[in-house]
Amino acid sequence: MHLFGIFLLITCAIIAIEACPSKGPPGAPGLPGRDGRKGSPGKKGQRGAEGEEGDRGAAGVTGYQGDPGPPGDAG
Repeated sequence: MHLFGIFLLITCAIIAIEACPSKGPPGAPGLPGRDGRKGSPGKKGQRGAEGEEGDRGAAGVTGYQGDPGPPGDAG
């Protein structure tokens, strides 16, 4: 119960601090930047050169080898 009381006190303190408005002075206005209106998109560029061929991957899992053949002739 003692730990629950401490947890409840800390939780209430955090909520009270976050809920209260800040009393500090407002900061300077920001400079104009990338938040302005966007222009129209430009033309689509040319396709680049094809890249070189990559390394060969690892071998895959061996597949089904088939049923065994018929028995051979007696010797």
